Amino acid sequence: IITAPGNANRTVFLGGNGAGLAAQTNTTLTVNGLIANAAAYAGPLNIGVTGNLVPGTGGATANPALFANGTVDLSGGNNTYSGGTVLQSGTARINGLNNLGGTNYGGLTFNGGTLQDAPAAAGYGTLDLSSDNNSILLAGGGGILDVNGNDITYANTIGNYGGGALKVMSSAANGSLTLLGANTYTGGTVVSNATLTVNNETGSATGAGAVSVQTNGSLAGYGTMAGSVTVNADGTLKLGGTPGILTVGNNLTRLAGGKTVLQVQHSPLANDALQIGGTLNAGGTLIITNSGGTAFAAGDSFQLFSAGSYSGSFAAVTLPSLESGLMWNTNSLDSAGEISVVTLSPKIGSVALSGTNLIMQGSGGLPNGMYYVLGSTNVALPLPNWTRLATNPFDAGGNF
Repeated sequence: IITAPGNANRTVFLGGNGAGLAAQTNTTLTVNGLIANAAAYAGPLNIGVTGNLVPGTGGATANPALFANGTVDLSGGNNTYSGGTVLQSGTARINGLNNLGGTNYGGLTFNGGTLQDAPAAAGYGTLDLSSDNNSILLAGGGGILDVNGNDITYANTIGNYGGGALKVMSSAANGSLTLLGANTYTGGTVVSNATLTVNNETGSATGAGAVSVQTNGSLAGYGTMAGSVTVNADGTLKLGGTPGILTVGNNLTRLAGGKTVLQVQHSPLANDALQIGGTLNAGGTLIITNSGGTAFAAGDSFQLFSAGSYSGSFAAVTLPSLESGLMWNTNSLDSAGEISVVTLSPKIGSVALSGTNLIMQGSGGLPNGMYYVLGSTNVALPLPNWTRLATNPFDAGGNF
């Protein structure tokens, strides 16, 4: 029941009954009990509140506000009801958790609903939830956090209340959620059309469940995730602005079409790194960028992945350019997660005839790398037009 000017003690069904409470502007709505849904009615009913919701005398301090099958825009209010809020299946639009009640409002529970940040065009900009004192719970129905093109930071706990999943998305471009706390929900995390940044210092930013990076989703940060991580097609794993370490407690899997972007630099010698408690299942595209600007030198070595075991290989690897005479050694990338810069100066040391065979021996190649023997009856032809006669590996010492 909501009491409002001209609408005394009206029950509001957020399924829409044709006679629901109209949008309220610059007014105060008094909450007595639940804002509920009537399953018999169809169609959404949007209630815009640019004033405040305050507790009434009908039990609002004991019962939560329950939003279902509609959109409730609370972004204009500094509301004081204290029974807590349950998002059952509708959408609550806010620009701060204080829109959902006072200091002791009892917290927010997701059970199938959507929490949406107010549009950036409304002038709210970055929403910092880290200053609010109460935690968020994920019930069995889970919840969707729509950052709506904004950058949201949350430092408190997202707890478990039935094993629901957290889905992070953005209705507008370039939205992000940064998690700073140790969260305990168990239902997993899905990211699409948004960036999830994990920068927690303790615990697991994404609880105990698995993380799935889906279409147009990105995973970033230098924190820790206890579960497994999968980067699906059109998903991106890109750690951050300066080289650092991201920890995955279980397996890390990159599927075809997914991208992993890591940074390396020569001065000071540093790189992004992924520490993986389970198996690194390599796949998709790996892109390595030079974050330092200084040219690399022979002997530079970068441990990109440290895993309990390794499986698969990257479909494509893009590496920074090197000066003449240097080459990237990626022989250990798929098996040990390491790349390095080596001097490339293979030379033919001896040529001899043995019967009808011409035998050439030399050194200075890439250890365990491949080399090609090219031949042509016309030495004036450009090398791309020569015929490949043989393909063989250098030995561990770079000899052939």
